[in-house]
Amino acid sequence: MSYASGKPFLFKPLMLVWYLDELIKHCPESRFLWIDRAPLQVALSLLHMREEMTGSQTNWLSLKPSDYNSLKQCTPYEQVAGQIARIHSALEHAWEKYGDRHIVRVSYEDFCTAPQAAVDKFLALNPGHGTAAKQIRECPPEFKIHKRSIDHTSSLKTLEYALEKAFEHTSETNS
Repeated sequence: MSYASGKPFLFKPLMLVWYLDELIKHCPESRFLWIDRAPLQVALSLLHMREEMTGSQTNWLSLKPSDYNSLKQCTPYEQVAGQIARIHSALEHAWEKYGDRHIVRVSYEDFCTAPQAAVDKFLALNPGHGTAAKQIRECPPEFKIHKRSIDHTSSLKTLEYALEKAFEHTSETNS
């Protein structure tokens, strides 16, 4: 896309998480901004998005990991927990492999508090490269930090347990 436009650009294609190795292999100038958010908040946000966008927490939304067919048989909490654990695992793998040569990792809170600092750090990853990225426009000074909650303590505990199990499963499969 950069080649076609003749300009560098920054965009948020979450689906690329499954293809980072191939992208870096074929486009070694590629750089990535990982906004790292607490898994529980991601899960609550994803459940909220499911409800808002599809009318139900049971309807799948967003990325489908390779074991999607088995995950879709699970409860919504187990589904989002598995989905988040697999995405996080893929990003951790990329971070371990490429580190700050290709990836800027910033916490969600830091990004929301100072987005320009994260973008500046991102742009500094590739100084002097043929079509060196220049600041196209300034970022907003900050974004609102969204903290989701859940109404029932038992539901929160169920979701936390699902996340714990999904991350354990993912780390076991990657060992």
